[in-house]
Amino acid sequence: MESKSAAAEDSAFNEPEVITPEHGGGLKKNAVPPRVVAITSMAAAGPAASIALALPVMVAFAGPAAIFALVVTLVAMACMTNTFAEFAKRIPSAGSLFAWNSAGLGSNFGFVFGWFFVGCYLIIAAQGFSVFGGFLNEYLASSLSIHIPWWILSAICIAYALGFSFRGISISAEVALFLLGAEVLILIALAAWLLISGHTHLDLNVFNPNTSPGGWGAIGLAISFGVVGLAGFEEAATLGEEAEDPRRSVGRGLFIAVILLQLFFILVGWVLIDSYVGGPMAFSEDPNGVQTLATTVWHSFAGIITVIIISSILAFTLTAFNAGVRVIYSLARVGVMPATFGKTSKYNTPGPAIALLGAVTIPLCYILGAARGPIGAFATYGFLVSVAFAIVYLLTNVALVNYIRKYTPHEFSIIRHVLIPLVAMAGVGYALYRTVIPLPEPPLNNLPWVIAAWAVLGVLILVYLRVSGKADVEDVGKAFAMEWDEKTEKV
Repeated sequence: MESKSAAAEDSAFNEPEVITPEHGGGLKKNAVPPRVVAITSMAAAGPAASIALALPVMVAFAGPAAIFALVVTLVAMACMTNTFAEFAKRIPSAGSLFAWNSAGLGSNFGFVFGWFFVGCYLIIAAQGFSVFGGFLNEYLASSLSIHIPWWILSAICIAYALGFSFRGISISAEVALFLLGAEVLILIALAAWLLISGHTHLDLNVFNPNTSPGGWGAIGLAISFGVVGLAGFEEAATLGEEAEDPRRSVGRGLFIAVILLQLFFILVGWVLIDSYVGGPMAFSEDPNGVQTLATTVWHSFAGIITVIIISSILAFTLTAFNAGVRVIYSLARVGVMPATFGKTSKYNTPGPAIALLGAVTIPLCYILGAARGPIGAFATYGFLVSVAFAIVYLLTNVALVNYIRKYTPHEFSIIRHVLIPLVAMAGVGYALYRTVIPLPEPPLNNLPWVIAAWAVLGVLILVYLRVSGKADVEDVGKAFAMEWDEKTEKV
């Protein structure tokens, strides 16, 4: 451990042991420049997919005030990023949120947190499969009069995720930068075109919460889906052991990403909903509203919008699927799951773990897709993700306060460690409150119990591991953090 200051020594505490570059985490140091941290964060959020999928749901709840909800989301998530930055400069770990919550709230809590967090990414993967099929089905039918069942198109997305995971093909940072830049620039170009061509007259009432047909309750629901639109941006924190000067660059990259992403959502979203013939509510009812607007001004060239949205959906789906695969593989290696799932294929990728995750996520995709429609299923999945990530973000703020109080009281700042986390908790907490109280109409009203059951299952597994001694909880924590030796196979 690094030497502590005299003030720290006087406080007689020992910081928790966390795997970092200094502790032999095994990952290559100084391999990731700061710009790549920001790129990774923005790409993981899938900005084009968020505009196409999350924005209509937000408008369905809050009407024109969905843009106001995005402003609130910006403030809350910028404050949330302060918490990530404060942790990153103290614990630059590939385990990111898991490592931070374990350090701040203890290994038992960290275990349950890890179990809960992994569930978030399982949901995102299943969501990606279904919405890919639904979105592409709607586009082909409305624009090209081609009718292919959504479940066949979803199978293409599933094959893509399984195939790339099995072969271990990764996209370089340069390609990620190109794809991210393409989707952002094309959507900005569409918004500018709509403005220049006179299809929109920006209405400042979108920043007035009173324009929400459902009042503040609906705005809270819209904020929840605003968080869903950003979900995944925190993945860049996993570069903590590989980034250049990680104690500064990780937090800086996350700040850049969340501010640029949210400003992009606000400005482009504002233009889109004010440009749609029939108004914001008509936009929310169009499953391909962005494509409809592009067709209005770009005509036959509007298909480029569908291309970038599909690319964005594929990107966040593959990212989430790979995250789940890595956890299954690591859990098998520490003895929590059958050893078979810790084996690799001839491509040095965890084939059995890939097959297992497919067996879990594929049924979820088709069951909910059949019950609510593949696009309609996004609201169900989005509800689950919004509740789950709100809990994850709230707990991380609590972990920071406890960590500073317990381990580094000499660094305490009333602004950075109390006031800003409180603003983040107020914004995210209000959205969570409005999402579950009152409970929405069936079948969404049963989903909070699904989330609670998943958390309880994690507690039961923790108790079993503690009592049986089958595996060390700290070793299992490394699996949730998706850390393993650099000589082993990587997805």
